[in-house]
Amino acid sequence: ARKGAAVPTSPAAPSPASTWHARLAELKSYALAHAGSLSVPKSSGGALGRWVARQRELRRSGRLAEGRFAALDAIGFVWRAVDDAWEKRFGELVAWMGDGARKGAAVPTGAGELGMWVAKQRQLKKRGKLAGERAE
Repeated sequence: ARKGAAVPTSPAAPSPASTWHARLAELKSYALAHAGSLSVPKSSGGALGRWVARQRELRRSGRLAEGRFAALDAIGFVWRAVDDAWEKRFGELVAWMGDGARKGAAVPTGAGELGMWVAKQRQLKKRGKLAGERAE
């Protein structure tokens, strides 16, 4: 370079903290666009889905900073996606059972995804592998 010539600089990479806060803001926007749901699929959620999965992994391993845990917990972050999915299906079952036309009727296996889910829960209960509060 010539003496006195300006040295080109590259833009500074965002700090990990600002990236984390940007993802948190993105998660909040996702929730607004998805009826309050904070369940971002890892497989189809792109970078946000991978970030959400990483936060769960960090928490499980005890490496998620307390402040970050508190920030996520405060917005209702889904720490166990499996539990969230179970609760959603259970909500569908309650709605199905409460329908006046079907009140009290068993969900047939052929009733789509809900029917398959109910059949699986029955199998798990029969084998003694359904968590206590779920078996009731």
